[in-house]
Amino acid sequence: MISSELLDIPLGMWRQCGNPKQFEKYRCFTEEDIINFVKENDGINPCYISVCAFSGNVAPKINKDNILLYVPFDFDSKEDRNLAYKDAITLTDYCKKRGWKVICIDTTNKGYHVWIPCYPKRYSKYTLKAFQKHIKDYLMLETADEQIFGQVNRLMRIPMTHHEDTGKVCGCLVYHTGGRLVDLDDLFPDKITKKEVKKESKIEKEINASVFPCLEVCIQGCNPTHWSRFAFTALKIKEGKSDEELKMMFETYKWKDWNESETMDQIKQIRRNGYEYPTCKSIIEHDGLCIKERCLRYPKKINGD
Repeated sequence: MISSELLDIPLGMWRQCGNPKQFEKYRCFTEEDIINFVKENDGINPCYISVCAFSGNVAPKINKDNILLYVPFDFDSKEDRNLAYKDAITLTDYCKKRGWKVICIDTTNKGYHVWIPCYPKRYSKYTLKAFQKHIKDYLMLETADEQIFGQVNRLMRIPMTHHEDTGKVCGCLVYHTGGRLVDLDDLFPDKITKKEVKKESKIEKEINASVFPCLEVCIQGCNPTHWSRFAFTALKIKEGKSDEELKMMFETYKWKDWNESETMDQIKQIRRNGYEYPTCKSIIEHDGLCIKERCLRYPKKINGD
């Protein structure tokens, strides 16, 4: 039985499953999608899942709007697997002492994977890598693979699945989810110079604007409201989507009243008039769209932090 803790997908977003060498094969929008993927591939093909969630319809390798859910650590030792085990347990024990959630998986092959659930949001590559490197050096984790440090879109083996080579179950050795989520920005905030502050603020505003799970959910329904279609289109235009890209995206949705000609006319009109993307305030004013606590953007505190 795979734990729901590791299959979590923020509303309106998706996670990637599959073989790391075939990264764009499976997109999972629900826990049921992940379970179906496992049923189809367990013990036959590599069963991996991304440690982050993605928004929109952009290929994972170029999507900059990913939300990190877990900090990944990969421990491998070709010479002595016990060394990898020792490092993995050292890390999990450290996390428990700090009061963090932590999960340790036996890959049954060369080593172990450790997942550290983090406050779900967008982190810079610098922040993630600095956190991982600090942990490795502080705890002297010799078998930790530094090549994965800073990889926000890293894929990790799904626990309780069968390894395609060994045939053994990749079970949980440590499953400590009673702790709190670690916020990497509190420990290693991204470094920017004073000259970059203004530019970074503008870029961050544009990036944060794209994470609207309420619109992502609404727009994929069979009959989204006119306002949600307008707001979503304005948002994607601000992200740099072309008319053709928007048309191809909308064609994948199953709108009851889909009309290519009318949709293209509306897209061109929104682009021509340069409408701004929506704000949380404007979304809240439209009944039924705001998803409140289920949204990563919604003002809240986790675990009292």
